[in-house]
Amino acid sequence: MSNEDLKKKLEALSSDELDKVCARLQYTKLKNPTLAFWVYNFLLGGFGVARFYIGQIGFGIFRLALTLLSIIIGFVAESSYDSFWISVSKMFDYGNFGIAIIDLFIVGVLLRNQNLEKVNLIIDEVKS
Repeated sequence: MSNEDLKKKLEALSSDELDKVCARLQYTKLKNPTLAFWVYNFLLGGFGVARFYIGQIGFGIFRLALTLLSIIIGFVAESSYDSFWISVSKMFDYGNFGIAIIDLFIVGVLLRNQNLEKVNLIIDEVKS
């Protein structure tokens, strides 16, 4: 659902229906995209916090496990000075960094879509 579709649905409502939608929105828990981006994604994204926040528990666990594994392999590489462990550590670090960059863009879009769907459901319930 896009903003344009939602705008058209809202414009098609009568004033009574619009009042009902506004009343229902006051009690709906819409998630804050600014908080999700700056705190959960930008600062704590490596631990999967942003993915947990938007309800993607499996991917959040994956991000957390990848970060912890990267830290552990980094310690092993630093203590052993073995070129194999150093290259494996760099591979995990680059992979984790790549996923973090992708998440900076994806999490906001997913959260926006979740919020739009909640508003859309409220409009549909009020209409019927």
